[in-house]
Amino acid sequence: TNGNIHLCGDEEEVKEIIAECGVSWHNLDEAKKLITECYHARADAVKFQLYDKTAIKNSRFVKHLEVTRLTESMAKELVNHAKRTDIEIFFTPMYLDAVDICESLGVERYKVRAKDAYWSELLMKIRLTDKPCYVSRANYKFHDPLKQKGFYTVYYDMHRPTKYLDVFRGYSNLLKSDGYSWHCTKMYVPMQVMLFGGVDYIEVHVALDANYKTLPDWKYSHSPVDLLELCRFKKMLNPQLFYSRAKYEMS
Repeated sequence: TNGNIHLCGDEEEVKEIIAECGVSWHNLDEAKKLITECYHARADAVKFQLYDKTAIKNSRFVKHLEVTRLTESMAKELVNHAKRTDIEIFFTPMYLDAVDICESLGVERYKVRAKDAYWSELLMKIRLTDKPCYVSRANYKFHDPLKQKGFYTVYYDMHRPTKYLDVFRGYSNLLKSDGYSWHCTKMYVPMQVMLFGGVDYIEVHVALDANYKTLPDWKYSHSPVDLLELCRFKKMLNPQLFYSRAKYEMS
């Protein structure tokens, strides 16, 4: 382990549920509230994105993405709020200087999106931080720069929405990966992955209101209550990794 971070390969059970907050908010206060709700739902960490104008210039959601583009000062506000709330926060850097921002903020790990899995300059810059990095891939095959200590594979299921049978079809890739990320409308997909075992890390898209149709991933986002149910399921499968919190009363 690295501090409180559970690294891959130690046990069969899913150790961590990461709340992908991404761009599922409309202002900084809402982003902070989302962090708090994920804490109360017992997520192990929250994740946001750091991107520049170049990364979003061709997106059909560019108007919304301009609102959620985090400056260093905005990211610092989120980090400070997460520290006060007592939940880990980290980021997906989508431009090189974003790694420097993360280092200045003291993040403990990184996530790289599938689109950047072959961006050697970004990967090597993260490697020089000597911190864990989770890299999304649509398959398990990585190129040489990723065959290094500290890099972990997250199998990114590209089906939208991901369905029950998609988990079975991608099971061989799942077994060769350290984590799992998907876009699904029902919680039975991550629950099925947790039953299979073999991955340490699963990522759930979360929004305060999963019906926000202005959000890029609104169809595949889950509420904090859904997140709590998934964390309860983790408790049932692996109770020693679950810790008690007070906002939502356990049934």
